[in-house]
Amino acid sequence: MVTAENDGYFPTVLHLSAERPVVLNWVTDNPHSCALAGVVPALNYEILLPHTGQTPLDILAQEKGTIMRYLCSMGMYTGQLVFDQE
Repeated sequence: MVTAENDGYFPTVLHLSAERPVVLNWVTDNPHSCALAGVVPALNYEILLPHTGQTPLDILAQEKGTIMRYLCSMGMYTGQLVFDQE
């Protein structure tokens, strides 16, 4: 789960399961910043999140050690998805 807040995304590093599909949930609770526009460049994924709620992102299985950045539309707020869990 990644929470989009007024001052960025939390956690900034998220450890996920490798070698199997995962669902990443974007969670919002009325932020008023560019964090509402989530981007995962490696997946060619961009979304305008609702002001409040939970939005799932299905991610296909990734090799162990894969690291993907996620960021806001302006590149101000960033984080990493690290596929290193068994």
